[in-house]
Amino acid sequence: MFVFSVEPGIGIDLDRRQNYDSIVTAGSASISCCIYLGRAWGKLVKVDSSETVLLFNSECTVGRKKGCYLSFPANKLVSGEHCKIVKDESSGLVWLEDMSTNGTVINMSKLVKKQTHMLQNGDVIYFVYRKSEPEQSEF
Repeated sequence: MFVFSVEPGIGIDLDRRQNYDSIVTAGSASISCCIYLGRAWGKLVKVDSSETVLLFNSECTVGRKKGCYLSFPANKLVSGEHCKIVKDESSGLVWLEDMSTNGTVINMSKLVKKQTHMLQNGDVIYFVYRKSEPEQSEF
C-alpha cells in the first residue's frame, strides 16, 4: 500500500499528507533505473514505513515485469504491467490507469482494466488488495 504525493512546485496543494521521512527504494520492489537527471515530480510512499519511490518519468509503469519503473517481480498477484501513473505535462494533472487482471484499489475504490483515476495528494493505492486480509496487500 502506497500513498501518492506530488512534489512542491507542481501546482497542487500539499495539504493532505506530508509526514515523509527519508528517501529510499521500496523494500521488496525494484526501480528500473537508479540514476535520474532532473527533479522528481511526485512520489509513492509505503504506508507504515519511510520507504519512498520518487517519480521522474512522465509515465511510470508498475508491474511484475522487469522493465517496469516500479517492479514487484516476486508477487504473482501483481500483473506483468499492472498500472501506469502518467503526468500530463501541459496541465500538471496525474492519472493512474489500471491495466491489470485483478484491478487496483485507490482510497478503497476499485479500478478495473482500462479505467483511469485522477490522483491527488494523499491518495492511498493498493496494487494488491484482499478484502479479507488487508495486511497481506502491503509490499
